[in-house]
Amino acid sequence: MLTTCFLLAGALVAAVPLSNDGWTFSPGAEFPGAVGRVEADGEVLRLHYDFTGGGAYVAAYREFEAAEVGYFSFLIRKASNVRLTFRVTDETGQSLQKTLSFASTPDEWQAVEVVNGGWNHGWGGANNGRVNGTIHSFGILVEGRELGPVTGSIELREVVMHEGAVAAAGAGWQTDYVATDFRAGWGAGGGSQLAEGRWTYQLRAGATEAYLANSISLFGEAQSVTLRARGGAPGQRVRLRLGSHFQSFERELGELTGGPVELTVPLPPAEGWSHSGGENDGVLRRPLRLTTLIVSGEPGDEVTLDDLALVIRTEVPASDSLVLIPESPREVDGRLSWRTELLNLAGEPQDVRANLQLGRWSGEPYGQQAFTLRLHPGQRVRLEANSEATPTMLRGQWTLAAADEANAAGGAARTRAEVNWVPPTPPAAPGTPAEPDSPWGMGVYLYRYPGNEAGLAEMDQAAALAAAAGVRWTREEFQWHRIEPREGEYDWTFYDAMVDTAGRHGLSIYGLLCYWTPWSASYTREGVDEYTRWVRAVVTRYRDRIKHWEIWNEPNIFFWSGPKELYPVMLAESYAAIKEVDPEARVLGISTAGIDLAFINQVMASGAPFDDLTVHPYRGALDEAAFVAELRAAAEAVEGRPVWITEMGWPTQYLGGVDETEQARLLARCYLSAVGSGAVTSMSWYNYRNDGVDPFYNETNFGVIRRDFSPKPAYQALRTVCTTLAGARDGAELDLGPGWLAYRYQTTAGAAVALWSQQTTLVRLAAAPGTEVVELMGERAPLTDRAYLLAANTPLILAGTDRVNVAAAGWSLEAPAAVRPGERVTVRLVGAEVPPQYVLSVRTQLPLADRGVDQDGRQLWFELPADTPAGRTPLSVEIQLPGETLLWPLELEVLPEVVRG
Repeated sequence: MLTTCFLLAGALVAAVPLSNDGWTFSPGAEFPGAVGRVEADGEVLRLHYDFTGGGAYVAAYREFEAAEVGYFSFLIRKASNVRLTFRVTDETGQSLQKTLSFASTPDEWQAVEVVNGGWNHGWGGANNGRVNGTIHSFGILVEGRELGPVTGSIELREVVMHEGAVAAAGAGWQTDYVATDFRAGWGAGGGSQLAEGRWTYQLRAGATEAYLANSISLFGEAQSVTLRARGGAPGQRVRLRLGSHFQSFERELGELTGGPVELTVPLPPAEGWSHSGGENDGVLRRPLRLTTLIVSGEPGDEVTLDDLALVIRTEVPASDSLVLIPESPREVDGRLSWRTELLNLAGEPQDVRANLQLGRWSGEPYGQQAFTLRLHPGQRVRLEANSEATPTMLRGQWTLAAADEANAAGGAARTRAEVNWVPPTPPAAPGTPAEPDSPWGMGVYLYRYPGNEAGLAEMDQAAALAAAAGVRWTREEFQWHRIEPREGEYDWTFYDAMVDTAGRHGLSIYGLLCYWTPWSASYTREGVDEYTRWVRAVVTRYRDRIKHWEIWNEPNIFFWSGPKELYPVMLAESYAAIKEVDPEARVLGISTAGIDLAFINQVMASGAPFDDLTVHPYRGALDEAAFVAELRAAAEAVEGRPVWITEMGWPTQYLGGVDETEQARLLARCYLSAVGSGAVTSMSWYNYRNDGVDPFYNETNFGVIRRDFSPKPAYQALRTVCTTLAGARDGAELDLGPGWLAYRYQTTAGAAVALWSQQTTLVRLAAAPGTEVVELMGERAPLTDRAYLLAANTPLILAGTDRVNVAAAGWSLEAPAAVRPGERVTVRLVGAEVPPQYVLSVRTQLPLADRGVDQDGRQLWFELPADTPAGRTPLSVEIQLPGETLLWPLELEVLPEVVRG
């Protein structure tokens, strides 16, 4: 049964403007380095930031008379890559905050409403993760980490505090929906079996637990969970484990009776939940995920649980009441099947329009299919569209929108998601030669495969596909507890097979040596001695096959929860042990999350020896100049030692991740700039294969191939870079002028140049005779004297040349960077050498509200549909010239009318 109610706006006590007087500035003093200021200019409040000297954030705070707050509203102008965090303080002194990421442009005022709810981090005071009573302070923070450029400002006006326990911004639905009926995706453990939603298990002496495991993200602000089931044995206890980033929450749901039960408990941050692992701070980080259902009790007969379901009560804004869950496309007999699931979280039927647009990498439209249907409350519907399979990539854009916008309570629901078809690459045959001088690595993570026959077969498949992509290094975790389960007892079976697999496919391993075992004296000098003995044993066994060893992972954050000053001791003792066993081995050290110069300097000050620095420079946006500068600063901090990037990446989860096509561009830009600049010796990505199938959890979506081994566009980008620039060395930056990035490499096949522009541009390229043009999706063609259209931030490789000249074509296409649904978009050609004859037309499968050209055909205009979801919307402008036709890609950023969160 689905129970819902609509959360309507209550009578508002007051809307209290927070005037520009009284705002105070904070540089985030607990993370020194940032500077800035707050200044008022008439009706506009500016928060200036400068992270040149480091720091984590700057903030503007406003105190006001304590009140029960429903939400805050304001208008803002900011660059799209600026991430904002919002912070409040309640009457107990507890500080709570949440981060909102949304598209924006410095030229447009964007309406934002920050709802009192959904806080994902809190401390002090009641420390219970929710607002207690009144609020008396509101803060707006600019996040400095991963920001580029590192200086700038945001502008605010009309900042208002809205009193009332439930405010208009929070209008939405409280809904019960079935998160799972256990018929797909769950694995059974503890000697149990699951088939068609029926769980059969027997608790025995020494095995008094059975469990089901999965990862299912919960939608909205989940409030409670209900287990529905029938059967089991009276007195058996049921527990539920939830995931919250790396942390787990767990509590008992109740007791089985042998008959039908409904066991309901409130979800975190409610009391009664224990927490462990990861951050281990009890702070809720959404989305919550269902991960494990556990039954325990006394030994007894085999029993079954039938009619299993977990029902979630959640609160969602009306604008988020439609959920779109696409699947990766599948090829069957030369046809592609594009499937998606729709879910209605509203408490009333919604008439909806779903649309799939297909296009090529170049932006050329390929086809579309539209659906109109009615979704009842809680209803899930699967849609399928079909197209011909192609030898080149197809980009798929699903959109879903409520058809009756005018009558949609709380705001019309709209959503979008991208999923792509990339033709599979044949795996490399065994025998690929190792290339230890290659800079091209990847977190292939062969150690994550089971050691049984099926697991080893998948491990070989993963290695073969990595070799086919030109990957020559892999980071592999050597797990202490797996190798030495009991002190002095070693089991090498799995790791021998893993090392054999890597060698068979030309993958050189750098071994990550971690973590503590259950029997070790963790975070003590005794534990360090135990770890060092184990390190000596591992290096002794593999010294003829592995020459690079990394000491721990990200000890600057929660992966090392002991005293930080003990890590340099471990590093020094491990270094000595490794060199004693294998003087040729190189020891990789420090391995920071981000580029944590404070921690790097701490280790350097200790005098602990190591050969190479490893870093994980994750970031929200990529500014190549800042990226390379940070890497060079890290090299300087370690006195010129080589720098390895052993992790970085962007996940492609729906609702918060980057699009798959953007992930491909980011991967190429990172690999090309890090190695081409000479800032790093080795470049690796996190990670190679998706860690799971939960499409809404970031940690399961970092891969360049999906769980079913189908490639994302990033796999093809990886393959293009690593095979075209095989054995790249002697990287050097080339100066092509403002707005350009270019790097020269020496490769096993000769010289090559990679270049890209920060904006879409039309150029003529001149290079050495015989140069080949290699596009990111792998298409190759001889360089000619024609004009080349380079899409923004999309690298192009010129193979066979050590130089390139770039000449602007003398004209360009002018179009807005951002628009709102229903707005008119105008595009035209500009420049000193605009061709005398041309015809413009828009190429898209969107059902445009209107379109046309002006009287002389020099200007094109069109209107996006009013239900176009926020986010990047790809389309193209066709420019017909005498003798040729250009297809100019546009990535319009569609802005929401109001950002609510």
